[in-house]
Amino acid sequence: MSSDDSTEDDTFRVRGLKFSKDFTRDLVESALQYTPRDDDVFVVSYSKCGAAFVQHIVHLIFNQGQPSGDYVKWSQATPHLELVGAEAVCKMPRPNAIKSHLPVELMPWSSEAKYIYVARNPKDCFVSIFLNRQLFLKQKSMDAAFQEFISGDMIWGDYFQHVSGWYSKKKEPNVMFVLYEDIKRSPHEVIEKLAAFLGEKWLESIRDESTLDKIVHHSSYDFMKEHATQTVKKFEETPEEDVDAPIVETPAMRTRTFARRGTVGDWRSTLNTKQERQLEKILREKSKGTSIWKFWVDLDEEDDSDF
Repeated sequence: MSSDDSTEDDTFRVRGLKFSKDFTRDLVESALQYTPRDDDVFVVSYSKCGAAFVQHIVHLIFNQGQPSGDYVKWSQATPHLELVGAEAVCKMPRPNAIKSHLPVELMPWSSEAKYIYVARNPKDCFVSIFLNRQLFLKQKSMDAAFQEFISGDMIWGDYFQHVSGWYSKKKEPNVMFVLYEDIKRSPHEVIEKLAAFLGEKWLESIRDESTLDKIVHHSSYDFMKEHATQTVKKFEETPEEDVDAPIVETPAMRTRTFARRGTVGDWRSTLNTKQERQLEKILREKSKGTSIWKFWVDLDEEDDSDF
């Protein structure tokens, strides 16, 4: 089987990267061939590591903390590159941010565009992926899903290679590497850093404390969940003839599950000790020569146990 063939589990590969059936080959191909504009802002992460969360924050920065109440306009303003393809991204109203889960080696690149990469503790990443998969697919045991995760044969590829690849770019002037945990812990501080990265104009635009507070509030879990539910409900009640743009239906739209709480440290109630230690060991092995493993304090204790 070639690296671009379909597989028996409703996934397919493009340039060796695995995609789920929620994506289409033609749109993925067009996404990979997209030519970034100088004013493009990409928000990138591995799956379930915060790309949508930070994309929403950037959207709020660009709109003085005010979220859109129109689902069509919001969808057009917050595209997922691989899901909607290059044409939809070209039509995106600017300034706004483009979401992606692509590894750095497949990412459309420009030294003029800006790239925000969001990294998250692999333990919480795995647990979020597993619970999300159980919700939408209701398959695979925890042990089977864990083995798949540590093997790297995942949709979006190997987590550890994904983070390491983007980490190698963090000193580029057009790349900002941010930790999901830092955003949850110190949202005001990180949002100011994001605005500064986007440009002095945007940092000045949120200097007003009330604007910054609005961004923090409107990017909170409780608000985002309720806002997404209400805007989709309003969209579904809109007569079809009044909708002037096609919308790609996502699993979240089908199940009405628009957000998980994204709690830092949620893995503690799910992973067993062996799984915890195994993830720590793999992270150290695959991030040798870097300080990536030190990002998460629970990884600080050395453990050289064999598995």
